Amino acid sequence: MPGRWMWHCCSLFFIIVLAAVGVWTFALGFLLSRVELSDKAVCQNQFAAAGRKGISCYHNLKPIFNRAVIVVVDALKYDFLLTNHSIKAGKGRSYENKLPVVDHLLKHGPENTALFKFIADPPTTTMQRLKGLTTGSLPTFVDVGSNFDAGSIGEDNIIDRIKEMGKNVTFMGDDTWIQLFPKSFSKAFPFPSFDVRDLDTVDRGVTQHLVPEMRKKDWNILVAHFLGVDHCGHRYGRDHPEMARKLKEMNEMVRNVVQNLQDDTVLFLMGDHGMTKSGDHGGDSKDEVEAGLFVYSRKKFIDVNLLPDTVAQVDFVPTFSLLLGHPIPFSNLGRIIPGFFSDATDPSRLETALRVNAQQVWSFIQKYSQEASDFPPASLRHVDTLFHNATSQQLSLVAYQSFFQQTLNVCRTLWARFDTKLIWLGVVFVGASVAISLLVLVFISSFGWTQSFFALVAIAASVVHFFSMFSNSFQVHEDVSVQCILQALIWTHFITTPPRRSRQARGNFLRCLLLSIAVRCMEFYRRCREEQSECQVNEVSVDFDSIPLQSDLYHLRRGLNVIAYLLIGSVSWMSLEKRLNKNGQVHLLVVILFCLYFSGENAFDFHTVFAPRLLYISTVGAVTCLFLSPNISLKPRKSQSNNEHGEVLMNGNVVTNGSSRRTSQPEVNSYSKADFPANFDYALQTFGQVICIVLTLFLCTVTGGTWNVILIGLPVLTKFHFMDSPESSDGVGRLVMWAFMAWHLFFSSGHQTTFTTLHWNSAFVGIGEDSGKHWQLFQKILMGSETFAGQILAAWAVPLMMMWRERGDSYWLQNPEVYSSSLWKNCLSYQLWHTSKLFFVMLNAAVNRRHLMVWKIFAPRFIYEALSFACSSSALLLAFLYSSRAFFVLFQFITDLQVPLVQYPSRRTKDIGDLVKSSRKRR
Repeated sequence: MPGRWMWHCCSLFFIIVLAAVGVWTFALGFLLSRVELSDKAVCQNQFAAAGRKGISCYHNLKPIFNRAVIVVVDALKYDFLLTNHSIKAGKGRSYENKLPVVDHLLKHGPENTALFKFIADPPTTTMQRLKGLTTGSLPTFVDVGSNFDAGSIGEDNIIDRIKEMGKNVTFMGDDTWIQLFPKSFSKAFPFPSFDVRDLDTVDRGVTQHLVPEMRKKDWNILVAHFLGVDHCGHRYGRDHPEMARKLKEMNEMVRNVVQNLQDDTVLFLMGDHGMTKSGDHGGDSKDEVEAGLFVYSRKKFIDVNLLPDTVAQVDFVPTFSLLLGHPIPFSNLGRIIPGFFSDATDPSRLETALRVNAQQVWSFIQKYSQEASDFPPASLRHVDTLFHNATSQQLSLVAYQSFFQQTLNVCRTLWARFDTKLIWLGVVFVGASVAISLLVLVFISSFGWTQSFFALVAIAASVVHFFSMFSNSFQVHEDVSVQCILQALIWTHFITTPPRRSRQARGNFLRCLLLSIAVRCMEFYRRCREEQSECQVNEVSVDFDSIPLQSDLYHLRRGLNVIAYLLIGSVSWMSLEKRLNKNGQVHLLVVILFCLYFSGENAFDFHTVFAPRLLYISTVGAVTCLFLSPNISLKPRKSQSNNEHGEVLMNGNVVTNGSSRRTSQPEVNSYSKADFPANFDYALQTFGQVICIVLTLFLCTVTGGTWNVILIGLPVLTKFHFMDSPESSDGVGRLVMWAFMAWHLFFSSGHQTTFTTLHWNSAFVGIGEDSGKHWQLFQKILMGSETFAGQILAAWAVPLMMMWRERGDSYWLQNPEVYSSSLWKNCLSYQLWHTSKLFFVMLNAAVNRRHLMVWKIFAPRFIYEALSFACSSSALLLAFLYSSRAFFVLFQFITDLQVPLVQYPSRRTKDIGDLVKSSRKRR
């Protein structure tokens, strides 16, 4: 048996690794990042390079300003900067008319101020936007993953150029800047950035230092990055009273900065990205890419006639550089804002600025085409023609704009390039994993599953679902299709399962009805994608922390949380307490205590870190102890039995009229109905259920209340999947249904396969304000556990689906090798379903890699599917190891008792009391 088990374990591991290698290979070819050049721009004027004031790096282009204040208000949407005079005071939405100082300055100084739509390049995450704002280059899709762990910028950027010129940069705010520019600031006041529930700490810290630092003379560039508006959006959404408060604070901040601005200083007030109605960002929707840019100086320097309404964020880099006389970073692709360089006294100033900008962009294109060696020759010739057309004639703003725009478009197209060899090699690896699994299962089952109509329906539904991955519309509405398929499979299973008794038929119907209701109720937690125009978000799906205190919804959610935890604790205690020995009761008692605590009033307070951390430690300890000692239910007690002469045996002695004598007959342990131990099959099932309960409590805590109501339905779901079925081939159908359930739990917990629906709050459960670098790995684990909690729970429960066999303990004890084979077959079948779906998702991304929706729909779908595969496979492999060890330990325990197999139930339908009665009849 150990040899066979080792083969099963290694084969399952090999199939998972083969698919994982395919995913990694595919990702290398599909999510390629562009080549980053290490070249640096050089200041052409040695006096300017030495840091002298009033001297530009370009001899014939005098700087307009000596100093600059850059204020980044994270998620400052363009709409937030507008003032609508038709809205009466106190009316309108929470974000409207909250920055009147901007409108006042625009009216009274049109030549001193400018306001633009500031268009961001997706992905609209903070780290990628800061890269674009400082380098002038374009991000690639794969960069979105770096938002969790920003590294230093290797490309040329405005911060390094300023430092190379001997000038000082003072920074305060979001500590992402410190990670991007670790040694570039002469003075820095960083604050933690990912604490999305904290609206004020960073802003107060920046406000405390901003004006005092402005009044000093030891800086040339001052950077301030506020986070409160962005965090308010994540926590409450953009139309919330807290948003009005934060924007009013920003209005007061801008007023103070303007009052302390010197004549030789320019102010840039900007957002790095926008936000959706729910306050999220990360994608490429209009709400997410439309940030705002406000520019102000006491000095008149703006030609209103040459100001565009919209500028790209990469345009900030050359504009900022030339306004202050700095060299434009080498990798910049942006263009200057022409209205800032038009001078009536010097008509050649604008042309000089455009020529300098165009020459820098052309130099970068030439160098990149040499280094990357995959720049299309036709595109290179086209860009060369545009450059010479713009620079070979007198000032032609249209020609320059055409050169900049088409060069930018060529680069955007180029950096969506793919390595087709790696892409198809990855698809082949995953396809091989699917083919091997399928062939092995068909060989060992001999097409036995074809005898079950329900299994055929489940497989057909899976095939249809897999092929729907080739449609962007089906992917957008996948949550609805998964729910419909799951509901159909539930009732198909009921119809195709003939009951043996009318009572069983009523029980089956009730379970199916309750399961259908639970599946339907889960829809209330669903969140909408941007593309789902007809979708409406239910108030129940709002994050718990976003609900105003003392509101009716707050009390409702609080009550449901209390009910959920008490229900988990009470159901666990009532169903398992009598079946556990002292070892198991200790684990169950810990679960009950935590349930009682988290049902309390302050359990979900953001500052409560002790209990979640204790729960994390307890979870690790409990899972470890369960692996080392899986016997949590078997508790043999010696009792009296009868020998072959009908004499009563007690501890090896014959008892007669109160006296006893020793007998040579070996003692046989027998059990009455009162003290009969939990039988072998129930022992395995109890072990698996306790593990699932521990993991459920952990995941319930990480989700911060989102899943609590959903978890009420878990006993119903579990009971449905464990109920008796006269056809063993139904196991295939139930495994398929369980796989659909995993994805339904994903969607029902407020997730979609888009980055805007990530629940950032889960990364801070039990972390609180102590979120530093040493917590980053653990925060990633929390985020992954919360996002893919459905897949993790479903994978852990797979071994439990084979516990309810009619053959009973005698079958397992007489055929221990069958348990390992059955467990392996179940795990392999479940793994095959997820790998097959991954294969079709990858195949769709490979075939449609030039599709219009590849980066908006297909690429995020692949990333989510790959991460889901990783979480599900890891949990499934651990579940296989845990269940195998539990079987071996419990089997050895039963074997050591030397109890005849006749004392174990041969059929699950027999009660232990009936077993005792039948043994008495035999005697």
